[in-house]
Amino acid sequence: MSNLLSRRDYEGVVRRLHSAGRSPAIRNTLGVCLLRLGRTEEALSVFRQFVLSSNGVLERSEISSVCKRNFATALLLNGLVGGALDALNQSGEPDHPRTIGLRNCLRDWERSLSWWRWLDWKINRIVAKDCHVPLTFEPGEFEFEVSLSDDARVFNESHALPAGR
Repeated sequence: MSNLLSRRDYEGVVRRLHSAGRSPAIRNTLGVCLLRLGRTEEALSVFRQFVLSSNGVLERSEISSVCKRNFATALLLNGLVGGALDALNQSGEPDHPRTIGLRNCLRDWERSLSWWRWLDWKINRIVAKDCHVPLTFEPGEFEFEVSLSDDARVFNESHALPAGR
């Protein structure tokens, strides 16, 4: 599995993990790979199944902050900005670099809104159906370190985001 991750073969990881079990660590890895493949609705479904309590409203307290941030990321990438902000607020670790990064992306998105859209968001928490909050980093966090193979490292460096984005 780590070999697939080090090569960024997220599709291969997804194929293996779909039937690998229901532990939060396995489900988180599956969800992150789905996010990175752009399969955001499927990733959101995975995170909802283990991050939310049985009533589907509150986040389970025993779930790690990493999983909660990934849930917030999945909500954000599905245009559910209000839910993403709530999940981020419940995730704990407000000073974690990924939490700060997500908040910065939200702030940049807010600045891009027209005055009326911004007001509707601030007062009513209403966003357009086609809402898209761009991320300035690769979505999702694994709960373990992944070292990139040389091929993946070269690919990652050659496809890096331009400075200032």
